[in-house]
Amino acid sequence: MASQELADLLLLARETGLLENPPALLSRILHVLCRERSQPLDPDFVSEPACRRRLSEHPEILPLLETAVKTGNQGGLWDDPHLSSEDLDLVLLRELAKADAAIWKNVEDLLSESYEKLSELATGASFAEVWCPSTSSREDEPKVVDAYGDFIRTLHIPKASDNFPCLLLHELGSLIDEKHLLDRTNQIFAPDTHTIFINSSGSGKTRLLLEGLCRHWGVYMTCAVDPSGVGCADFPYTLSVGLQKKPYFKGLGELRERDITRNCYIAQDVFAVPFLSRLLLLSRFLEAVPTAERNTDETRKRWLHLQVLARFVGCDGLLFELTRSLAALPASAVQSSISDTLLKIRALLGIRDLPIYCALDECQVASQKYPGAFGDESTTLHQMALSWQSYEHVSVILTGTAADVRPFVDAAHPPYRIYTDTGAFDTPDDQARYVMHYMPSAVVSSDEGKDLISRMWLWLRGRHRFTAAFIACLLMTQFQQPHELLDAYIAANLRVHPIDRTANSGHGLSNRASRELVKEFNYFTGQSLLYDAQSYFSAHYAIHQILLGHTPVALTENCFPLAAHGLAYFTDATGTEVRVHEPTVLCPLLQPNFYESGVVNGFFPDVMGARLREVPTHNSIRLALASLFLHAFKDGPRPLTDLFLFPVATPDWVAQTADLVCVTRCTTRCRSSYSEAKPEDVWITDSPSWLQHQREEPFCDASKFSGADLLFVLRLKNQKCLHVAVAVMLRNDHVDVSPADIERKLHDLAPSNIFSQDARATTTGSLSFPHLRVKALAAGDPPVLRVVTTFPHEMEMDINLARRDEYAQPIATINMTTMREVAESISPDDVGRRLMAVLTRSGGKKRKYADDEETHRPKRMTTRLSEKKESGNRQGTVERRPEAPTERPTRDTTKRKAQEKGKGTTRKGPTPKETKKTAASQTQETRRSSRLASRG
Repeated sequence: MASQELADLLLLARETGLLENPPALLSRILHVLCRERSQPLDPDFVSEPACRRRLSEHPEILPLLETAVKTGNQGGLWDDPHLSSEDLDLVLLRELAKADAAIWKNVEDLLSESYEKLSELATGASFAEVWCPSTSSREDEPKVVDAYGDFIRTLHIPKASDNFPCLLLHELGSLIDEKHLLDRTNQIFAPDTHTIFINSSGSGKTRLLLEGLCRHWGVYMTCAVDPSGVGCADFPYTLSVGLQKKPYFKGLGELRERDITRNCYIAQDVFAVPFLSRLLLLSRFLEAVPTAERNTDETRKRWLHLQVLARFVGCDGLLFELTRSLAALPASAVQSSISDTLLKIRALLGIRDLPIYCALDECQVASQKYPGAFGDESTTLHQMALSWQSYEHVSVILTGTAADVRPFVDAAHPPYRIYTDTGAFDTPDDQARYVMHYMPSAVVSSDEGKDLISRMWLWLRGRHRFTAAFIACLLMTQFQQPHELLDAYIAANLRVHPIDRTANSGHGLSNRASRELVKEFNYFTGQSLLYDAQSYFSAHYAIHQILLGHTPVALTENCFPLAAHGLAYFTDATGTEVRVHEPTVLCPLLQPNFYESGVVNGFFPDVMGARLREVPTHNSIRLALASLFLHAFKDGPRPLTDLFLFPVATPDWVAQTADLVCVTRCTTRCRSSYSEAKPEDVWITDSPSWLQHQREEPFCDASKFSGADLLFVLRLKNQKCLHVAVAVMLRNDHVDVSPADIERKLHDLAPSNIFSQDARATTTGSLSFPHLRVKALAAGDPPVLRVVTTFPHEMEMDINLARRDEYAQPIATINMTTMREVAESISPDDVGRRLMAVLTRSGGKKRKYADDEETHRPKRMTTRLSEKKESGNRQGTVERRPEAPTERPTRDTTKRKAQEKGKGTTRKGPTPKETKKTAASQTQETRRSSRLASRG
């Protein structure tokens, strides 16, 4: 055996005369030999005084040193028994034995009693018990059941709990053969690098962590045992009980500086013990394996199974007892034992500087535990990491859905890097490959199986857990009534009835056992969003983006909270973008937001808006207004004064009716309500190309490049057109909006101010209001209606009190009373169908109104659109009204017709006479809605 470090040292001694001080030279040589042998650097063996004593007791060592320095030959140094610490009665060990003899004897007894079991687990046949489905109730087709049962048994799925197949551990280690997954594990498991691995729940973090531990040596701990039974409960116990039982630890109450300092010392000592217990177990495990077989993937996989299936292999009690016994050791003894055991493990594996990984799962539990107990600049998770990261060539990996990363950006300690890429089922092929692995070929090749795989993509795409959970259901029911099982899974977990299946499709209901089974996999409810107003509005924003036709929704702000809540998952490695598009996450939000609290709350969440202390990162109200303007015009023109509140001194043109139009060089066939829309209909864009008439959407979300939140075009009754620029301002008990603020915002909406210089510099193309074929010049040139509104509190200032500025463009505010009435007229069933249709790109069954079953309703002719081409424009600009659907009259339509008979003056609500006129229609509407709800 030769060492380059030792060769360099002998050369240095020859050139510089280090041999003149033999004890010093021998000390340096012993340091090298111990490192190469992965032996402890015990002062009683490697220090200069110890070397001076050894040279005195064994004078034959000096000629050995002289020969080695003169010739450079290391052989004599490696072979001399006096230069090896093996079997020596070291001072450190004698001290430990005197102080803690009983503790170490108990630890040794525990390991000795378990040695036979460890040997069997390390070298015997596969010890993971195979999961098998229970006896099937499908007695009418016993041959099919037997065939499917045989297929399931050939999969060799591990059993981690009494009831469920553990797909998390199935074929563990196989994913490393796929290049992109191998790349991810290599990013997570980087030598001498500490990593915080974060993504949303169900995204596949734990599987990637376990895959990496199949290729790299390390220990696995979790702050919360998985429902499937994966993990050992000793560490959650240490976190929740072990730390609190320490007599001087204070987790609650007012803490002084010395309390915080003491808490930090105690926590680091406590969390080091479970790490030591696993290292001791790994050392004994490796001793049971033949030397040639130790550093192999198979041995690593067996060691990993021992940790994650501790309960099923009978080692959970051993880890508990080891941790309990070692907890009585003084902190210095624990630290030195960790260092010595790491060296021993490396010696057993024959690799001097072998990286060893300390992997912690479900770290968000620790991050939130004992807030304030460690001061403002540290957390429980941070103290855990500090107790592990100081050991040489130990890399810490903290995995979970969230972590306060601020304490980890510390110049005094090695920096942690953030990694967020887990991958997902982003394409049908990716998901299908996974699904077909668990299906018999007879099912895969059948029409029913092909349809099932397609439907699974529609409803379960995205994070891995959503698909894996349903696969578990299929295996447990042995593929009985798979479509009915999927319907039941959707109903139980998504809280909706699938629109891609109809009642007369030829399939019945799933059996009761299946309906009960799918309830075990209920993952997302969105309840945590109610405690985070910013993230709630991000969810609201995503929902309304989808209602307006956009999916997936990619967000680049507020990403980590959204992933922590489970609403979105990261799509990149650096935590800069999340994606919201999974039906399994978005559909459960329908019930609390549009059904239970009323559909108006789904558009204007006043209660959550009242909690905001700053403008939400994702201001969703402009999107809600776009949908409501769309529905407001669905039956044709309506008075401007019905939708906007104008100052008293306004020209006559504001008394006209107006219609929503698309000004575009493209063809557009957008339907103007949820109930009649097709899945591919898109009503809004955030592209500046809308200003060049290069988009077919009627609305533009202009917040990124202008002072307006929403832009659209109205065509007056006299066929003249004007732009509408809407700005939404936050106003509640925490954020006030003064008259000066409103006047300033109206000033910013003027054509010469609305597009900032910064936006002009960074945007390709012209940023200005586009040319309209026939301008409503009474509204200025370019004609723009400047509109300001506030949410959730309406504007306190009368628009009449706003001081007029130098711009000709008129001003107004939105009549929020009318907007809320429009929202109330929309059926929550239509919202739900629209959301599901866009998410699944499936139109579903066309809605029937209750009265349509009783009488035939003739279809109204669609308004003929003006398509005159602009002079001098080869392509031509077309003002198109979004296609009007054939729908029943609503109370809004009745009120609007009554208003059209007047002079168009502004009213905040219907007159008593109008209320009396519409009473009958409102009663009829209520009855129809009730009948529809009872059928839904």
